Amino acid sequence: MSETDIKVLRQKLELTSAKCAKFLGFNSTTDYLNIENKKIPDKSRLFEKLAIVDSQIEELVIRELEVFNLKQKTEIILLRYLNNDDFFLYDPEIAETLKIVELHQNLINRVRNGLENIGKTVKLVFMDSNYYEQWLSVNDFEDSPDIRVFWGSEQIKNISKS
Repeated sequence: MSETDIKVLRQKLELTSAKCAKFLGFNSTTDYLNIENKKIPDKSRLFEKLAIVDSQIEELVIRELEVFNLKQKTEIILLRYLNNDDFFLYDPEIAETLKIVELHQNLINRVRNGLENIGKTVKLVFMDSNYYEQWLSVNDFEDSPDIRVFWGSEQIKNISKS
C-alpha cells in the first residue's frame, strides 16, 4: 500500500478529511491526518475500512443500475438526503450500511454517472423533509419509496413552471 492510497480512496468516496475522520471514529481530524499523511502501521486497518465501504457503494450502484435499466424509463429521478436524520428516516437499510449522509451523496453521484453512461436522463431532487411531510399530509399520502419519487417529480414540475 502506497502512502497515497488512503487519501485516494477517501477522495473517491468524496469525503473531506474531517468527515472521514468522523466516519472512522477519530476524535479529531488532526489524528486522522497524522495517519493519512505518514507511514504508520495502523494504516492498513483504516484503508480496509474505507475499501469495504467503497465496495459496498459499488454493489449498491450495480443494484440500482440494474433496477433502473429494467424499468425502461429514459428519465430517472434520484433523491439525495441532506442530513443524517432524513437519511436514516427515509432509507434506513442503506443508511445502516453507509452510516453517513456524505457517503449517500457519493452513492447518488456514482448512480447518476452510471445512468447517464447508459443514456438515461437523471434529475436530482434534494429531500426537504419538512416540506415533504407537509405535502404528504395535505395530499393524504403515506410515505413510501414510490411516493418519495412521485414527490420528487412534482418538485421538478413545480420548478419547471417557475
